[in-house]
Amino acid sequence: MKHKAKYLIFFIALIVFSFKVNAQDDGDIDMPFSIPTEYNTLNIPTRYNDAVIELNLRNSNLKSLPDTISIYKNLKYLYVSNNSLQEIPENIGDCKKLSIISIANNNLKKLPNSITELEHLLTLFLPKNNLIELPKNLENLSRLLQLNLEDNNLKSLPRNMEGLKELFELNLNNNELTSLPKTITKVTKLKNLLLANNNLKALPKDIGDLQNLEGLDLRNNNIKSVPKSMKNLTSLKYVILTGNPIAEKSELELRALFPHCKIVIEDL
Repeated sequence: MKHKAKYLIFFIALIVFSFKVNAQDDGDIDMPFSIPTEYNTLNIPTRYNDAVIELNLRNSNLKSLPDTISIYKNLKYLYVSNNSLQEIPENIGDCKKLSIISIANNNLKKLPNSITELEHLLTLFLPKNNLIELPKNLENLSRLLQLNLEDNNLKSLPRNMEGLKELFELNLNNNELTSLPKTITKVTKLKNLLLANNNLKALPKDIGDLQNLEGLDLRNNNIKSVPKSMKNLTSLKYVILTGNPIAEKSELELRALFPHCKIVIEDL
C-alpha cells in the first residue's frame, strides 16, 4: 500500500492541468511542485502519456534526458534547470506542443536542430550553460517571445534572425559576441535587448529600425560610437553604455537625441 501511495503521488505531480509561472530569486521559472528525485527516471505507465503536459525535473541530479521524452505528445512545459545535462535529445522536436523550455544552469554546449521545429514555443530559458553556437534555423521559432542566453560562450549569432517576429526580450549578457547580425534589426517587436559583458565593437547601422525598443544594455563592450539611426528609437527609455570607450561627441549626441531617456555612460 505504501508503495502504491507513493507511486500515486508521483503521478499527481506529473499530471498537471493548470499552473502559474512566477519569477524566482535565482532567475529560474518558479513551479508549484518538484518531482521526487527517486522518481526522476520518467517511468510513467503508457496509459498516462497523453495526460502529461508538464515535467518539472529541477535539482534532480540528471546527467541526461531519456529519449522517451518524445512520447509525451501533449507536453507543454519542461523545467530541467540546475542539473548536469550536456545535451538535449534530438527527438525533443517531436514534443510539438512545447511552449516553455527552462534548462538553466546545466552543461549544454549546443542545442539539437529539432528544437527549431517547436512552432508553439514561447519561452526558451537557457542561461548559465556552455553554449558555443545556436541552431542556424533559430528564426523558425516564429512565435518565440522570450529568449534568455545569458552566461554562455556564444561568439556569434545565426545570420538569419528576421523570422523571430514576436520576440520582445533577448538576453545575451555575459557571452563572447564580437558582432551582431544585420538581421537582428528586423526583429522589430524587441523591447529589451541585453548585450552587457561581450566584445562588441559596433552596433548594426540600422538598429534604429527597432522602434519598439525600450531598454538597451551595452555595458562593458568596446563600443566607441553609435549609429545615427538611433535617433529613430523613439520608444527608448534607457541605454547603458558604462564600460565602453565611447567618444565624448557620441555622448553629447546621445543626450541631445534622447532628452527623455536615461543614458548611463559613467561608471555605476
